[in-house]
Amino acid sequence: MKRSLIWTLPLVVAAGCSAENNTEQPADASASADGIEEEIPPSVDQTFQASVTESGEELVVEVLNGEYRPSADTDTYRLMAGGELDSLPVELEEGSFVEVTYDGQFEPGETPGISVRDVTEIDAPVMQAGVRELGPPLTAHVFDRSFLPEEGTSSYEVQPSEGTEELAVVDENGNSIPYDDLEPHFFFFEYEGSSETAGTPVITTNEVQLMDGLTFEARMTDLRDGPAHYIEILDGEPQPARNTSWYRIIESHQDYPVTVYDEEDQEITLDELEKADVVTVNFAGGFEDSEPQGMFVHEIHKREKPVFQATVEETGENVTISIPDGEYRPSEASTYHLTGSEQNLVVFDEAGEETTLDELEAGDTVEVTYEGRFEAGEPASIYAHTIEVKASE
Repeated sequence: MKRSLIWTLPLVVAAGCSAENNTEQPADASASADGIEEEIPPSVDQTFQASVTESGEELVVEVLNGEYRPSADTDTYRLMAGGELDSLPVELEEGSFVEVTYDGQFEPGETPGISVRDVTEIDAPVMQAGVRELGPPLTAHVFDRSFLPEEGTSSYEVQPSEGTEELAVVDENGNSIPYDDLEPHFFFFEYEGSSETAGTPVITTNEVQLMDGLTFEARMTDLRDGPAHYIEILDGEPQPARNTSWYRIIESHQDYPVTVYDEEDQEITLDELEKADVVTVNFAGGFEDSEPQGMFVHEIHKREKPVFQATVEETGENVTISIPDGEYRPSEASTYHLTGSEQNLVVFDEAGEETTLDELEAGDTVEVTYEGRFEAGEPASIYAHTIEVKASE
């Protein structure tokens, strides 16, 4: 369904470079003075769809409604080549659609710059959904972090393209299947357009394709004591059910074996994951009655996120931190307000006990797992997944 135009050429990269030493590349792109290539910092790997608003000397995009946004302040961003991306496809036409992978580093400004690891041109915005009513006509519930043609509306009637009598349905491999086989699967499709209607909005597409499970980010949690493993789906991620974000992972089932991988894609066990680890979960599409609800999954991948140590400088209305030289920095600045959304943030004290952001004290050394979102300001605010107070030396 997508036409790929992928730009991935080698680039020497390093974290925490100053503006004096690097005036042409983003904060994570540089070579050391002796010419030795330095390690590319981890990426938050947040992907979103956008439309190109400016091209030529720079590439500026506007995030599509419903998609992930690096900052709540704006929908518009200036793209900067990061990671191994040597250059940007600045020749793209204005109005074309792209899929962008943001790595977490940014440059404040009227139009903020964001560092990206990949820019792929796509034919049309892609929507991910589940069946609300099979019909026909098909009524789809579009998931969070998916393109929404109408703001605030997640339910759409999906009609075949003009000149087509029936909605084509294909499986994960692109093979045609009967329309009735669409339920209860998740599916995706390219958005072709909308029709004005007084009821449920009507959109058109040439075909819908089954998804091999629904993928979302979550964090491991010890909801209660015992051998079971629990997750909480992170804020803004696709939700398999609308009434909860807490689930128990069903570990032993002959039809749904769970495979778990670490950050290096090496197979591990569920017991090797720790509380507050950020994971990507591929949901198999079934539940088991329990409290909380049991979830069948295909795979769980532990995510590698940017991590840095910092010193708490101020507390109170805002928690202000300073990041020393040599540590990962989200931008060229060393000072930030540190925050996190309630559903996504976990704070640990020196003893490893869960605490709150309000309990941090000036002078604390903290280890921060960076989420990737930011807000403009003096200084800028950055969002964290975890904050851990380190023992004083």
